[in-house]
Amino acid sequence: MEKEAKNDPRSKRTRRLLQDALTDLMKKKKFHEISVQDITTHAELNRATFYAHYMDKYELLNAKIRDSFQSLLDERLPENPTFTIDNLHILALTAHQYLAGFAGHCATATPNSDDGLVVQQVQRQMQTVIYKWLEQIPARPASPCIEITAMVVSWAIFGAILEVAWNSRKISSEQLTSQVLSLLEPGLQAYLVAEAAR
Repeated sequence: MEKEAKNDPRSKRTRRLLQDALTDLMKKKKFHEISVQDITTHAELNRATFYAHYMDKYELLNAKIRDSFQSLLDERLPENPTFTIDNLHILALTAHQYLAGFAGHCATATPNSDDGLVVQQVQRQMQTVIYKWLEQIPARPASPCIEITAMVVSWAIFGAILEVAWNSRKISSEQLTSQVLSLLEPGLQAYLVAEAAR
């Protein structure tokens, strides 16, 4: 029932209005200064409608980040992507680009800061994407479990991106991605889907 409601056109429209309202408000205020009332007033919706879709403003923020990051990723990935080095490359470059807007703030990001909340959701979405790709592999190794594999791969890529941003290192996203994936690839051979001839 809940999944149907999320896919209902009216529900999608309402969620988009709330996410857009939050985006607009975050251009003027820090996230912790924004109330649910601010969001509903800006979206011209009532609080009951807000709570029918989101538990609180944090859930709204998390959904907004996941949806916008996933949309950007969907534009770049092939249809029905699988667990390949090429797709991991696209995932890493997209995450790097998405987080570039926060590069000036990452040095002071903490888990409870506005920027910290954003970057956490990007890592979680990366882990979710990798996990889905791993689930599709018909003859995957039994150990380590795919949850651990998805966690390690997503944090290796994500951690390198943040380290470069935090320390303002002079390395391109292409160089960073290539170096990280060259380190990961040998350990992922059992999982990688054979790529089409280039």
